[in-house]
Amino acid sequence: MTTTYPASPKQTGLITRLLGERDTTGTRFEGHTTAPAGLTGGRNGTASQAITALFALPKKATEGDREHAKPGYYATDAGDFVFVKANKAGTRTYAVALTSRTSETGRTTWSWDYAPGTAATLAAAHPMTVQEAAAFGHLHGICIRCLKALTDPVSATLGYGETCAGHMGWPYPQTKAARQALLGVTEDDDRVWKAAEAAREAAQEAEAYAAKVAAREQAERDWSWAYQNRWGRAENE
Repeated sequence: MTTTYPASPKQTGLITRLLGERDTTGTRFEGHTTAPAGLTGGRNGTASQAITALFALPKKATEGDREHAKPGYYATDAGDFVFVKANKAGTRTYAVALTSRTSETGRTTWSWDYAPGTAATLAAAHPMTVQEAAAFGHLHGICIRCLKALTDPVSATLGYGETCAGHMGWPYPQTKAARQALLGVTEDDDRVWKAAEAAREAAQEAEAYAAKVAAREQAERDWSWAYQNRWGRAENE
């Protein structure tokens, strides 16, 4: 007569671990998260048989194993924008997300910031459309790709800049007549283009001034932090 005995705690623990690691879809293990009661021990017991079968199954797909999104710009239903790019070696992709920051003076700046793991979790996103890019530009007055101010009348009307339009394949009028038609200019009036140039120069001056203000604010914050954390301790000693 063959004597049977229960599976050991080591065997049941291994089975439970394998149930969590292996893809059990379509097998008799599907739906189980822990080793069931009644398994028998020994080399030929049901616990040993289950362990052998579970080791033969493929591992579950992990976050890092998922197919990453292809390089490009994406938009989510929540209104967020993500740019997926390839690393220098071209072996993997990573993502940067469009974020905004508002300074103490109320000035808002935009930047593309590294977003770990986002490139593999874009199931709810879709490639950004030219309409979405234009809507962002009209709302915030900057090109969503390069984040520069839209000072040119044509670019401000379209919602994105000419250079970025070329990179993205977005429509942009290439002739003076087409640009005048877009702006509703019926005559060959050079004042429109001179005004555009003046607007660009003014915007550049404004950006340079804003950068100086931001640098001064940062310097003041750095000095305040140094005073509180260095000189403040000295005064208390």
